[in-house]
Amino acid sequence: MTAEQSMLRDTIRSIFHSFSDLASPESFKKWPSPLWIELEKIGVTGIAIPESAGGSGGSFVDAATAVFEVGRSAAAIPFAETTMLCGWLIGLVGWEWTGSAETAAFVNGPAVECRRESHSLTLSGRVDVVPWARTASRILLLVATGGGAYIVSLEPRDFSVVPSENLAGEPRDTVVIEGITVNADRWAISPISLDDFRIRGALIRSVAMAGAISSVADATNAFALEREQFGRPIARFQAVQQLLARVTEESVAAITSTRAAVDAVDTNGAAIAALAATVRARKAATRVARMAHQVHGAIGIAEEFPLHYWTSRLWSWRNDFGSEAEWSERLATWVRNRGGADELWPMLTDNFDVATKL
Repeated sequence: MTAEQSMLRDTIRSIFHSFSDLASPESFKKWPSPLWIELEKIGVTGIAIPESAGGSGGSFVDAATAVFEVGRSAAAIPFAETTMLCGWLIGLVGWEWTGSAETAAFVNGPAVECRRESHSLTLSGRVDVVPWARTASRILLLVATGGGAYIVSLEPRDFSVVPSENLAGEPRDTVVIEGITVNADRWAISPISLDDFRIRGALIRSVAMAGAISSVADATNAFALEREQFGRPIARFQAVQQLLARVTEESVAAITSTRAAVDAVDTNGAAIAALAATVRARKAATRVARMAHQVHGAIGIAEEFPLHYWTSRLWSWRNDFGSEAEWSERLATWVRNRGGADELWPMLTDNFDVATKL
């Protein structure tokens, strides 16, 4: 981590610390969120969005540093969607950023009918599980059709929203599009595939999960040192010590794997590194949440206790952009196609310098 990234991390952490209800669903029901406004003031919400498009510039690693802190604090804001998904798509097609919270989604198959007519696109259908659709100033929709893929800019007047939430209370809305026509200035032939988008989205969620996992580990260790049974802290009991050691182990694994994938994002091994990190972070999320609740006991599921802010997000984020089972199968298929077990160790020691085709 560079000095600039350390400063960014500390700044964001300080801002998050000053908001006591940043993880509460109430913080986005009163949108625009005061936290988001504070981040806008210092340009954080434009990280990794090109300066030519109205953003703050910066690298993918810069944005990942901030997304890790969003996960670590369980902040209920569409930061990852705005910076690391929409910012990426904006840079690819050369559009302008709206300057506020945006989100991105994908659709494949008959859920949305997409018809191209000369210089316009006509769309009709519905898109499920769109993060933060109700608060977005714009939705960038990647539509995959038999004739190719398009990136479409949808403004709030183009669609209606059926509100829905994930287990953590974060918006995962259904977007309904009723026969709208989008002119040439609001759509472009996509330079990326649907698979590219999903892999990038899965990595971004993994970064946030690593942040949340680190907070669960910290909170669980602190609780075990404070909570006493039979006249001594429960952290002194061997069974609890084993759980704490495994929680720490899983936290380190999630952080290390996601960091490696973020560092590899502009290399030949970007896709396989992201795939490996996605699988590892999801496994860590499942294990850490289970063991943390074991250590906390009944109080861990209490509404007023903060543990659920992180664990409910971990349980929800595991299936964003694809399930652990799907990504695990993809990873196993890739290894088999590369020569199986005999080639596994060279792959692991070659720093992901491999082909990106999965």
